[in-house]
Amino acid sequence: MGRTSFGIAGILAAEYSFTRRRTTAKEDPIDRAGRHWRMPPLETLTTPTMSTARKLGMGARRTYLFIAMKPVTVKIVQMALGR
Repeated sequence: MGRTSFGIAGILAAEYSFTRRRTTAKEDPIDRAGRHWRMPPLETLTTPTMSTARKLGMGARRTYLFIAMKPVTVKIVQMALGR
């Protein structure tokens, strides 16, 4: 098969996927009449627990931002002093 054949197969697959999505039966919309969601009072909410992976990711992001802030600060000072 050449490139053209793969291109045609890709176009046909995309068309099939698009047509199938359009023609599938739609679900009935959810009836939300009379239901109003309200935020619970902050006093009743608990503090979410952070996983170890999230703590490591937040620490890495914080370190990156701290390191990236230094050259930007130097550049701002240089521009302010006209160097």
